[in-house]
Order: sequence, then structure tokens, then C-alpha cells
Amino acid sequence: MWRRKKGRNKRQKLLKEMCKGFTISVILFLGIELNSYSATYKQVAVEHLYLRAGPNKNFEILKRLKKGDILESVGNKYGWTQVILPSDIGVYVYRELVSIDGVQAIVVKNRVNLRAKPSLNSTILGQVNKGDILKVVEVKSDWVKVQPPPDLTGWVKSEYLKEYEFKPVVEIPEEEKPPVSEKEKTEKEKTEKEEEQQAISNEPEINYQFFRGVIADVGRIWGRKSKYKLITTEGIYYLKGPNQLILSHMGEEVTIEGEKVDEDVIYIHRIIDEDN
Repeated sequence: MWRRKKGRNKRQKLLKEMCKGFTISVILFLGIELNSYSATYKQVAVEHLYLRAGPNKNFEILKRLKKGDILESVGNKYGWTQVILPSDIGVYVYRELVSIDGVQAIVVKNRVNLRAKPSLNSTILGQVNKGDILKVVEVKSDWVKVQPPPDLTGWVKSEYLKEYEFKPVVEIPEEEKPPVSEKEKTEKEKTEKEEEQQAISNEPEINYQFFRGVIADVGRIWGRKSKYKLITTEGIYYLKGPNQLILSHMGEEVTIEGEKVDEDVIYIHRIIDEDN
């Protein structure tokens, strides 16, 4: 009896040692896999390129990029590349929906929109919820300009980008950059404004359409064009656009301002029925 018990204890000890070694091996393996992950980066291949609020030339210009700028790519759509917004781009939140504490803006309601410009007619780039903290850049009467959250994105034309293998270096903070004279600053601003106006005037005008209906989930349908649909009195349309915006109005009857990219597919520009 004693011998059997001793043998059983020895087998249990050996099993524990084997399990411990297996656990360590799994951890090391996972560590190697995690460390080998790398994001996809793109480099601007032309002298000047506009970063826009959506995958279309009719969307607002968020920044004028220059050749060599590096962008983190997260997706592609209709010949446009979706990229993470650089930290030096300001986005806007309605003043009444945040509580300002020094350089912080604390969101006081849920589903608060972050917009491309200080206007209720501008493109919604994303949403934040009650308790979220944003970094204040500037306060403009009814609007607060803030730094974009890490997951906020914009769009650039794919044909003007090329692959970039390495993660970009950290940007130099404004306070560490060499001073620029007022004359140089004025001339630069004048040139950028003239080029922006010229680019806008050369772009084709796009007429958006309005669609009224209920947003719903498509479900498991083979060959579906989207996960979401708009049920209208005229028929059913598939919906394309920011998932966060669509999900925030799931099951609601709304008016959508959008562009027909196919006979039964609408790309959302904005949803009219909202408070902010």
C-alpha cells in the first residue's frame, strides 16, 4: 500500500513538472507571436495630398499632407485608403456636451459626435461616450477643438500612396521645433489657402440623396453586400459607412444623406436625425 502511494505521488509530481514546462512553452510562443505583429504603414508618394473626412472628394479636408509623410493604414474602400488620424489634426465636439477642466474635456453624455469642422452640417468622424476624456486644443464659442482619439480615421486616395515597411519616428513636439518668422508663417498660410481653394474648385460636385427608413441588421444572408440595411417604403438598401455611426442608430427610423454607389447600396454621408 505504501509503495503504491509513493509511486502515485511520484507520477503526480512528474505530471506537474510536465504541465509547468508546457505552460512556459505556450507563453513563450505567444510572446514571440505578439512581438512579431506589425501594423501596415503607407507613405505619401506625391508632393501634396489631402487627408479627408471620408472616401470621396466631396468630404472635408482635414490636413494637407506632403511627400514622405507616413500614415497607419487600417482599410481600403472604393479606391481610398482609411488611415489613423495624426495627433496634430483637430476635431470638434459641441461645447455643451463636455465639461472643460484645464486642458481636458470630459464627455457628459453618451453618443457624442466628433466632427470634422465646427458645424452641425460637417462629417461625423466618430463618437465618444460619457466619462471619456479628450485633450483640448482650442475653445471656439459653441465648439471645442480636441485631439482625435487613437481610433479615429480619415481617408486618402490610394493611388498616391506607397508601401512603408517600418513604423514612423515620433513627431517632434511643437515646443521643440525651431521658431518660424511671422513673414514665413504668413506666406505659408497664404500659399496653403490658395492651393486648397484651387483644389476644391477643381473637384467635381456630388449631389447627395436623402433616404428615410429603419436601420436593421441584414443577418446571415449568402452573398450580402453589407452587414446592415435600410428598410424604406421604396425598398431595401444595403448600407456602407462608419460602423460606429450605423450601430448607434440600429433599429431607429432615420433620414440618411448619402450617395448611391450601386443600385441597391448607399454610402452614408451623415444621419440627419441627431441632436449633436
